[in-house]
Amino acid sequence: MKSWKNLLVGAAVIGASVMLVGCSSNSKSTSDAKKDGSINMSSQKGYMKDFKADETFKATSALNLSIMYRDSPNYPVKNSWMLWSELEKNQNVTFKRTDIPLSDYPQKRSTLIAAGQTPDIVTAVAPGEETQFVAGGQILPISDYLKYMPNLSARLKEWKLTDLFNSHKQKDGKVYILPQIGEVPTYDYTFAYRSDIFDKAGIKAPTTLAEFTKALETLKEKYPSVTPYSDRWQFNAIPNIVAPQFNTSAGWGYSNATYNKGDNKFVFTGTTPEYKKFVSYYSNLVQNGLMDKESLTQTDDKATAKFINGQSFVIGTNGSEYTTLQKNLQAKHPDEKVAMMTVPAGEDGLMVQDNRIAAVAGMMLSSKLKDSDHFLATLQFIECSSFLFFQYQSRFCLLDTR
Repeated sequence: MKSWKNLLVGAAVIGASVMLVGCSSNSKSTSDAKKDGSINMSSQKGYMKDFKADETFKATSALNLSIMYRDSPNYPVKNSWMLWSELEKNQNVTFKRTDIPLSDYPQKRSTLIAAGQTPDIVTAVAPGEETQFVAGGQILPISDYLKYMPNLSARLKEWKLTDLFNSHKQKDGKVYILPQIGEVPTYDYTFAYRSDIFDKAGIKAPTTLAEFTKALETLKEKYPSVTPYSDRWQFNAIPNIVAPQFNTSAGWGYSNATYNKGDNKFVFTGTTPEYKKFVSYYSNLVQNGLMDKESLTQTDDKATAKFINGQSFVIGTNGSEYTTLQKNLQAKHPDEKVAMMTVPAGEDGLMVQDNRIAAVAGMMLSSKLKDSDHFLATLQFIECSSFLFFQYQSRFCLLDTR
């Protein structure tokens, strides 16, 4: 069996919240999980005995789970997707799915959890977002049950991720989020740019932030009426790749605390020289007319429209959005071209933030699962090695790593 190159433990989605009705169909009124994190095996069903790392999971009796689904208008969910039938056939797992429109997702997640209507699986949880739900007791402390999750436990040890995983501990010393984890750091986000415009202006694709700034300056000189760079995602995604070039954090990956190795203490990130330098870099872009100040407030649709209509030449993107951007641009302007550039490096070279435990999104489990006679089977299914399901930007994918 092949080793994992990317373990995505559960659902990874951006957003959050649902109208899920109840938990697993096999709930019990008495708790099967002891306070010490052990499971009372006398009532458990559907689990695989002697389940080991890298073993394909298939429930020994039907497993039905409730799950909130973040439904994107770009690729609306369909009951006819093969995924659902294949998971039922191969894993003996079905879902009681509640589909929530993308625009309503975060608010409804919070509302339903607060109302005690937490589904079995809560997707679209960025690390840190789980904190607000811990005190209410609706979320399962997943770290209590790692001994029942051989794949996750093995990869945390094998890939030396234990410290990163433990960095998500709450005040009670427990971890409540199942983040995405990977063997090596990866980046899916970078800049998309109008390669035909760059070619006409004699600009090579920038590889450093200095070259990036120079490219924007050249574009501004040649196209004075255009603000060359207009970003999307309210300027939360791109800082995740640019801030590390200044040895700091920002955007979705921002952390208030930064460890100062020289002083052996944590300091407030927003007051560090590195963070101020990062902010100054973008402030100068705005002041010089190189970056659209609406990048921090505009909708994604508006940012994309500016790019497609020639009102900007650079925009933040990822692999999925790049494909859509390219398709939409050429549908309207067949002779125009778009490309992706590598992440521009800072003065000290390309700085890669350790995102092997992703800062984008993960999942939470309902604490009510402890009272289910399918609790152990659910844990095994979610973290099994051969079939991992994850929801990324509202699309389910099925990975077979055998």
